[in-house]
Parts: sequence; structure tokens; C-alpha cells
Amino acid sequence: LLEKEKGTEIGKIITEALKKINQARAPNDEENLQTSSVRKDRGQGNESRQAKISRLLKSIIENGDKALGYFSEPTGRDETPRLVMIMGNHDMRMFEGTINYLKKLKESGHEPEILITGGIGRGTISLKRNIERYLREHGYEVPSLEDLPEAEMIKILLEREGFSTQKIHTEGRSTHSAENFWFSRPIVERLLESGKVPHGSVMAVLQSPMHLRRAQDIADKNYADLPLKIVTVRVYDQKFSQIQDGEELLQNAIRL
Repeated sequence: LLEKEKGTEIGKIITEALKKINQARAPNDEENLQTSSVRKDRGQGNESRQAKISRLLKSIIENGDKALGYFSEPTGRDETPRLVMIMGNHDMRMFEGTINYLKKLKESGHEPEILITGGIGRGTISLKRNIERYLREHGYEVPSLEDLPEAEMIKILLEREGFSTQKIHTEGRSTHSAENFWFSRPIVERLLESGKVPHGSVMAVLQSPMHLRRAQDIADKNYADLPLKIVTVRVYDQKFSQIQDGEELLQNAIRL
């Protein structure tokens, strides 16, 4: 990525972040000296290390938000889609935002075809718990979600929220973003052939902000020959500065 973005703003951000990380990893010479005088000052050395960690975290947050602003920029604006693709994710903010997005379309008289894609992966158990909790909190019946792919769980969620079963299509084999598009293509082709999605229509892809640019890139490579205008839509905001948990912060930084 650094080589690809060399000379750009995102390249500068990555370079600066790597520089700060390497600085924080540099050994503390005082702690390497096995002398009694250094042992007396060990507390001061620890404070220095803690200061480095604090600076590193601050850098991750600041540069992470800048990078996230780049990766999460949607290509969709005010287009009205005839097909909405929902990519698997375990973050309930994604699906709460999706529900709000679809409800706004419905209120304005538009009910697009909905394609949900996602199999069973690392985040499936977390998604299952999140959907069960959401259904309970909103007073819905909670069916058994055991052994269901993510697409089928999300379908149940949308059905409970009043979206037509006839409009919902699922793909339940994919385990990563590229497969989301590969395995969904036959469904998209059938919708185009049947006229349910007219040629030249807008297809809106919904995914977490961190993965929006990647989703657009994969869609452009795999669906370029289809008569669709494909755009990405950000249905919720995501910022490093909003993350309170240190482990989650680092996991998101690595993922980004």
C-alpha cells in the first residue's frame, strides 16, 4: 500500500505512522545497562516507556482517523439504487445503519432488491450474539440462529424489521470480500436477466467504513462488464478517536 500510495497524502500518513512505531520499538539504553545506578532509576525508565506508548497511541488515533477518512469515503451520493448489496460484518452499527438506510428508501417510495452476502467466518459467532440481543431488545421473536451463515441471520433481522422476503436474496458461502462478489455474481446476473434490476441501474454496496474503498475496488474489477453503476454507501461513521478499548484500537489499526 505504501508503494502504491507513494507521494500521496495517505502515503505520508503511513510513513509517519511507521516512523513513530519504529521509534517506540527502539530499545531504551538505560534499561539495558545492568548497573546499580540504573536499577535505582528503573521507575524513571518505565515512565519513559509509558510516555512512548502514550505517544504511539496518540499517533495511531490521529493518523488512523486520517487514513480512515481516505478508506471510508463513499462513491455514492444521492443515487436511488435498484439493488442493494449488504456485505457480511459482525458490527451491529453496520446493520442498524443499513436498516435506517433501507427504511428511508422505503419511505420515499423505493424498495430495491436486497442481496445479502456472507458465509460462516471468524465474526459469525459475534454477529449471532449481536443479532439475538438486538431482536430481544426490540421485542422481536428470537429464532434459532445456530449454524446459519451470516447472510441468513441478516435476512431474519431485515424480515423482523418489515422488509419483504420476496425482495431479499442471499449468498451464504463467502468468507471474505472478494468471495462476496464472486459468489454473488450469478444472483446479480439473474436479477438483471429477469428485469427486476433494469440495465443501467444503480447498485449500492453497503459495508463498514474501513472497507468501503476496498469494496469499490473489488466491485469495479469483478463487475465491470455488467450493465450497472456500482457505488458504495457509508451507513454509519467510524473513528479511531471514538474507540475506548485499547485492544480494539490496535486491532482496528492493524486491520486498516
